[in-house]
Amino acid sequence: NTVFLDVQWMISVLKGLVRHDRQALQDFFASTGDSLMLRRVNRLNATARLHPDLLPFLWPSVAASAKYWAAVRQGDLQERDLWAAGDVVSSGTDVEKAVELLEGFDLVVRQRDEYLVPS
Repeated sequence: NTVFLDVQWMISVLKGLVRHDRQALQDFFASTGDSLMLRRVNRLNATARLHPDLLPFLWPSVAASAKYWAAVRQGDLQERDLWAAGDVVSSGTDVEKAVELLEGFDLVVRQRDEYLVPS
């Protein structure tokens, strides 16, 4: 039962989920050799199943995804221009609120240990 007042934040949360190009995230995990996270991104792209470990990578920036967003901000990845406005989430609580918003709009549905992202 949360009331969201910041429309720009809400739009940024939605943008983090619905953007179609996840190549920057794939490139990042490939470059770091993190095959588990790369598989999770590929699974999201192919089957619309979102693993909770990917949540911090949807929006700038919490500690869990700091290296990825630092690379984005340096311009090494094509996603930089999409997030020119800056941080969207700054804590685990913000991530939880973002997920609550997405659930409220029925854009994600919790199923066992992951989220389904309706297409």
